[in-house]
Amino acid sequence: MFAAAMATILALDAQTSYFGDDDRDGLLNGWERTGRGPLSPKLHGCKPDHSDLVLCYCLRNGVTPEKIKPAVDRMVRFFAEMPCKNLDGTTGIHLIPIILPPLGEADKGQGYPELYEAAMPKEWRGLAHGILVEDNPGGGGQANRPDWAGTGYNFWTMTHELGHQLGLPHTPLNSNLGSPLHTSLMNYDYSYQLNGDPEKVHYSVGQFASLQMRESDLDEVLPFPADQLEFLTKQPHFFGVKAIDKGTASVDWNRNGIFGEHHVQANINDGYAAELTSSIKGGKLSGAPVLVSSGSGLYLVGPSSAKLDLCSPNKESPAVNMLYAIRDGKCVEMGALPGTPATGDLSAILERNTLSLAYATATGWTQLKFSLGNGKCALVSETQHEGPCDPTLVRTPLGLMVLLSNRITGEVTLKVGSKTLTTGLKTTHPVGAVWNPKTQRLAIAITQDKEAQKGRILIVPCSVGKNAIATESPIPIGDEQTPALTSGRPILMVDTTRAGGPKGAYKAIVKGLYPDPNQPGLNFLCRQIGTGNGWWIKMLGNEWANSRSVGSAVEFQGAIAYAYRWFGGPEDNSVWITPNASGIEDGIITDFDEVTFIAEHGLRDSLNAVRNEQWPVKNWH
Repeated sequence: MFAAAMATILALDAQTSYFGDDDRDGLLNGWERTGRGPLSPKLHGCKPDHSDLVLCYCLRNGVTPEKIKPAVDRMVRFFAEMPCKNLDGTTGIHLIPIILPPLGEADKGQGYPELYEAAMPKEWRGLAHGILVEDNPGGGGQANRPDWAGTGYNFWTMTHELGHQLGLPHTPLNSNLGSPLHTSLMNYDYSYQLNGDPEKVHYSVGQFASLQMRESDLDEVLPFPADQLEFLTKQPHFFGVKAIDKGTASVDWNRNGIFGEHHVQANINDGYAAELTSSIKGGKLSGAPVLVSSGSGLYLVGPSSAKLDLCSPNKESPAVNMLYAIRDGKCVEMGALPGTPATGDLSAILERNTLSLAYATATGWTQLKFSLGNGKCALVSETQHEGPCDPTLVRTPLGLMVLLSNRITGEVTLKVGSKTLTTGLKTTHPVGAVWNPKTQRLAIAITQDKEAQKGRILIVPCSVGKNAIATESPIPIGDEQTPALTSGRPILMVDTTRAGGPKGAYKAIVKGLYPDPNQPGLNFLCRQIGTGNGWWIKMLGNEWANSRSVGSAVEFQGAIAYAYRWFGGPEDNSVWITPNASGIEDGIITDFDEVTFIAEHGLRDSLNAVRNEQWPVKNWH
């Protein structure tokens, strides 16, 4: 009786050992001892007490094993150096590369998702991961399955996309927000370098996971030594870091040059771009959108004409002006505004229930006033003026003023009531303007063409008197190596919060410089800061958020609302509005131990998902 029971126990133990997965790499113990399909312990060196990762490199036509060898060798070393512990007492993951013959000519026109069936060998499915390697040393990558991705033949992209197969997103797994403390190559900020070194990229070990932060309430004093935070001083963030003592350091999160502040609000996830979330779709426009706000009201004005593919309306294609209300997560059309057709970009100001609008016309320029109330808009007045000018409205303590940019001479004048003051400034494009309450100065953003640099942007502070205007030293946006250049009107704002410092910090939204102003391109946020070269310049949205026009921004309910015209596809020329484009999110900013997750879950779960999908249960032996 006892002998029979022991025999049963031993038999079950042997069966469990065979079907077990002691190293949690998704390959059963028995397979790693005796083999399974094409997997051979003698050939591939797999073991049940050491994590193994089989990776099939499926080559596009034209890709050779010689081309991908440096990347493959680097990946083998990368995984071997991962600090995860194995049952045999060693560390690292054993990457087993399977390099397959290139695909044929017939497969050239197909994308990587469609080529899964043709390129990923069925005998390896459920045992291995796969990458379709494009004939491109750079290029991006994508992953659409737990065992499939398409990339160029560089180590960084391959390893990033393999991370997606293993269950890793771009953000820490315990948060849906990016983090400058998430030092993973899954984070776009560190995909190709860390601390300025491309050889230091890694999956995060969760070094900073104990720190839980919110961008709406940041503490600049961190419980880590300064040398552990040195990477924050390098690209792409360039934060200032200062040691407090051996175990504590301060990070200047809001980049105002002051260390050790508490309860700071700042977007600290703008290393790659100033991201846009929760966008609302509006109508199609033929020129730059203009956002205006007052209290809880947010509105958008924009030109509409038969010819959409322009950066601005012109004399050959004048536009009527459309008004939209942004409410309850929707962009609601309120109708066309009466008035002379526009032949240039619009400028608008909303004060309580009065909407002021100004723009160039076929015979000069015009200024209109509308009353807004009860969901309706009514024309109060229109005053037409002579002169080939683009007007820019600006709200000041002295009342509403109009800056005029002469289209022929480039001269900039200021209209205050019935008076017109000469500024002595010249500009190649219409000006941007804002009143700085911290300095009691009018700031004018002009553009200048130099021999080597066209569209260079300068901010000129001005003192406005009753009969004259005095200009002060201009402030260039960016430096000589990284200037902000544009082929359109800059949109100028001022940050009067603590981050802006005692004199306020200027912000400008500009469309990049392009030979043809109608050419779609990126919009950039240029933010004056108290560290580095004095300016922080990042694209708005991402590299796909192209627009034919400059975007628009306005202060709204303690944040910044932003709008731009999308380029491409069925939404071409549609406006997208982000009510909160400050980038300050209320979720958790933290880190995550990806290395442990891969070793304990990612390897096993990804292969199990494929087997559950494609294998009959009876074949799991």
